Amino acid sequence: MAEEKKVTAAEEQQNSAPEQTASAEPSGEAAAEQHSKEEKREKSTSGKKLKEELETLKQENAELKAQAEKQADQLMRTLAEYDNFRKRTAKEK
Repeated sequence: MAEEKKVTAAEEQQNSAPEQTASAEPSGEAAAEQHSKEEKREKSTSGKKLKEELETLKQENAELKAQAEKQADQLMRTLAEYDNFRKRTAKEK
């Protein structure tokens, strides 16, 4: 009989454990609302980060375009200078 009481006590502890965890967790609707709120916070936070990243990339893109334009201008000037040099030396011959 003592063994039966020990088993019964162990079973009672196991049976009471799910009740404790179930009461510790929010109900289905409350959990869904909390999860929804957390998703909204994450989206707004990630949205802000994405906007900041987008602005940074736009600025970097503008800088690179300006640099490419400057280099293209320098190349055109060098080509024009070479063309003038070539024509001048052809006249001198």
